[in-house]
Amino acid sequence: MIDQPVLTIVYPPEQRRIIPIPEGKSIIGRGLDADIRLDDSLASRKHCEINRSGLSIRLLDMESTNGTFVNCTEISEVELQPFSEIEIGTTILKYEWKESAENDSTLPTLLLREVFDSYSRSIAVFSARNHLPLAALYIQCSAEAAFVPFLKSRIAKIISSEKRTSDLFTASEQDGVLEFMLLVSHLRRDEAIEETCSIRDAIEHHKFCFNETLLDINPKFGFAFADEASPDICKTLFENARALV
Repeated sequence: MIDQPVLTIVYPPEQRRIIPIPEGKSIIGRGLDADIRLDDSLASRKHCEINRSGLSIRLLDMESTNGTFVNCTEISEVELQPFSEIEIGTTILKYEWKESAENDSTLPTLLLREVFDSYSRSIAVFSARNHLPLAALYIQCSAEAAFVPFLKSRIAKIISSEKRTSDLFTASEQDGVLEFMLLVSHLRRDEAIEETCSIRDAIEHHKFCFNETLLDINPKFGFAFADEASPDICKTLFENARALV
């Protein structure tokens, strides 16, 4: 496989996609004639220009109304380093190199833990800069090892059907214990509680049956909320939510 540079839309999560960066100059913006078009009302029609020359990737702000930020610093022109995070309006993109086979147009709803951690960090940085709240829901349940893949799939479907498209979640398992982590972004406390209670109720009232065997999964739930995020808030939020289980 050949590695190539890409931009991954990290936020908003419902717009996640991976965009290969071609050789030469490409315009990023919300205009119809932009090479990389963003659905973002705070982005200028021609917001910035990305210029690839071999291994070198440079980013140039095109006198945009709201500015272009790289790793939380406003720039006029900069050479991008791998894993740099670019903020354009309310959109966050990450620059990285990937194998060509990875360049799918969408990413799965249930994220791998390392991807979840990376995206959560990006959302936390954006939320901190814009004084926005974040909430965390932690779910733990248990079952015999043979039933864990079945339960993981079923619970993930329930969470996906109840959560907002913009909210991220992941799952992990160890010794018959399943853990789910959901990051709820930019809702007031009462709104975040309403969403997470909806998920809790759906899981508690669901009958998990495998080949006519009714499973007792003993679900436990923890919730944590921060009125104003900080760049490293996600770890603390999930630690606080887990402590309530």
